[in-house]
Parts: sequence; C-alpha cells; structure tokens
Amino acid sequence: MPIFESLTGEAAIDAYLALLAERPELAGRRDDLVIVDDRSELVHHVAESGDAIGLVLRSIFGLVVIDLVESYGVRFPYIRLVAPFPVVDVAGVVCLAVADETDGAEPSVVLVESFRHATGQAHLELPRGCVGGQEAAADAAIRELQEETGYQSDQPEVLATTLTDTGLTANNVAFVRLRVTGRVEAEPEVTESIRSVQMIPLDRLRRMVRSGEVTDGFTIQALGLLAAMGGDS
Repeated sequence: MPIFESLTGEAAIDAYLALLAERPELAGRRDDLVIVDDRSELVHHVAESGDAIGLVLRSIFGLVVIDLVESYGVRFPYIRLVAPFPVVDVAGVVCLAVADETDGAEPSVVLVESFRHATGQAHLELPRGCVGGQEAAADAAIRELQEETGYQSDQPEVLATTLTDTGLTANNVAFVRLRVTGRVEAEPEVTESIRSVQMIPLDRLRRMVRSGEVTDGFTIQALGLLAAMGGDS
C-alpha cells in the first residue's frame, strides 16, 4: 500500500461503505447530522452535485472521509479525519516529561524543536505521537519520548484525555506526565524533522508561552492541565 492513496467516484463510495460496515462506530446513533449510507443515493448526489463523497484519501496516518449528512431535511457533504484503525483508548499522546532539579530549582521539561510542514515553521513543543494498535497510552508516551528525544522515563500518569478538534475529528489525545530517568540515543522516524531537543525549566516555559515564543496548542494545553491539577511537577 502506498503512503497515500486517493480514491474518486464510485470507488470512493464503495470504500466508504466498506469502512462503515467494518467500523460501525463511525456512523453510530445520531440525533442530528444523520449520515446517508444508501449507495444509490450517494452515487446520485455525486452525479448531480459534483461533490466528492466517500473515503477520498487513505493513508497510514489517517483517513479523509467526506460524508453526505442530512440535517432538517437538507443534505450536504461534511469532511472529517478518521484514525486508520479502531481506537481502543486514545489516538495520540503528548509527553510532559519532567526532570527533577536539585537545590529547590524549578523542574525542567523535555521539548523538541520541530519543523512543521503545515505552518512552514519550526516550533518548540512537547514530544507527541500516535498510539499503535492495542498499545496503552502510558506505554506509547514512554516509547514516543525515547524515540524522539532519547530520554527514558517511568511513572507515567495520564493527566487528562481531550478531543483535539471536534469540528474535524473524533480522535482524542492523552496528556501523559512522566519522570525522566536517563538518556540513550534518539531514533526519530524519517518523517519527523526534529532540529533539537531541549530541557527547559517550567517557569521559563510559562514565560515563553506568555511572550508568544511557544505557540504550539498541545504544549499550552498541557501546561493548563498541569496548573488545573494543582501541581507543576
């Protein structure tokens, strides 16, 4: 299978209906935005409107689905991103890895400077990644942290699980706090553009958020969750 595979016309519709049959949770019971899953109606809508409908892009990273939905008698296409496999617990993890400091100093957090294709810029952010198959969020966080930064950790604690963008996807992300225990050589994936790994004290990181130096939403959300739980370490 190629990394990305695009589908059009009836092929996209047939792949879409097969996906809904295999994973009924993607349609579910709905009080509004009811999904139209009759093949003849979908084919007719595409022919009449020219809209793209169905499973239009399939990849190892996710699926791009365009449903035909009905609300108050009106039908229209609605795009969403779907995990490429059923999500058992969470789809992704964000790693808040903390290293204790001595002499009463602020604990430090592991961050990566990553160049992001979507923005065309480098961003200072917490390590993060996808959860694989039956993997637990805590195990995924330990693995992702070591792969991206080389830092080893233990004592994983899920601070919270949140939905990343309810307008586009049902995928959720677990924010996991970890304790740094050591370091080995990092082994990031070839698709990751990590420029540097940095250890930044928490108080400095908060100042960087306030000044606009750190703008990554996952990192800002993690700091908010940490504060909401009444602890910074």
